[in-house]
Amino acid sequence: MNRYLVLGGKQKKTTDAYKTPEYKGYERGIGLVVDLDTGEAEKVLDYVSPESNRNETEDASVLFKAGYMDEHYLVACTQTEVLLYSAVDFHLKKVISLPCFNDIHHVTRSRKGTLLVVSTGLDTLFELSMEGELLNEWPSSDFKTWEVYDRSIDYRKVLTTKPHINHANFCFETDQGYWMTRHISKDAICLQTGDVMHVGDRGPHDGEVEGDHVYFTTVDGKVIRVSLQDYNDKTEFDLGPFNNSDINLGWCRGLFVKNESEFIVGFSRLRPSKYDDYTRWLKRAVKKDAYAGSLPTRIAHYDFGRQALVNEINLERYDLNCVFSILKLG
Repeated sequence: MNRYLVLGGKQKKTTDAYKTPEYKGYERGIGLVVDLDTGEAEKVLDYVSPESNRNETEDASVLFKAGYMDEHYLVACTQTEVLLYSAVDFHLKKVISLPCFNDIHHVTRSRKGTLLVVSTGLDTLFELSMEGELLNEWPSSDFKTWEVYDRSIDYRKVLTTKPHINHANFCFETDQGYWMTRHISKDAICLQTGDVMHVGDRGPHDGEVEGDHVYFTTVDGKVIRVSLQDYNDKTEFDLGPFNNSDINLGWCRGLFVKNESEFIVGFSRLRPSKYDDYTRWLKRAVKKDAYAGSLPTRIAHYDFGRQALVNEINLERYDLNCVFSILKLG
């Protein structure tokens, strides 16, 4: 089987949709089952957060960001919620929403079965029980979360806390402990030891552990492989040369590692950011209007062993306008 669950969001219908920032631009979370062999997709998830769990204005975005799946659970997240679905039939079993949830970018399960939630808006990793009890928290650098942020505020109701300190956006686990990727400093940090893994010249978005390596996507269209034995031992896979076009690839995030040289990668059509550090690479990467000329939202299968772009599937025809997670089915 070559089927994947792809999580992301449907864009709001506005005249300037691709000039609307992400925290305002999406109307619902969408999950697609995509068959890479046939190129077809089926919508299996369509979700809108209740107003009780989010900012009540029409500006607020609702979309799925990066999640996790095993044989029992699909664990997904919106900007302000953690959602537990059945992995068998995608039935929604539980919603967890806490006041410390703002611009959640990733939720996963630890080896011991707890939930790890990256609240990007507070630049903090929160550890929860499966029942939703808050167990631990780790800020993304040398600050104390509740000295920078106000514990009395319900951050689910705050539209955005940008600019972020580190823009922590993904977490993964190794024998050393829990790690978070940090977009602004272009690295990942181990929250238990303080060790730092420098990724590259651009901000990382995912971090998938496979064997003795961790693989990252960077927003400008690269997969970076880093050895867990030697963080300076890196291999860069540039996805750009496989597209016979001067058009920008798009915002690269969402990764499934098939093997050490074969990847399924997600791309979202480019959106702007007023925070220059997030998108400064665009000025060097594209000479023309990056947003008007970018490729559509899609997933793509790259095989560096064969030096081939094996397949890519446009997901915009299925109402998916941004990609955050690519999870293997079956």
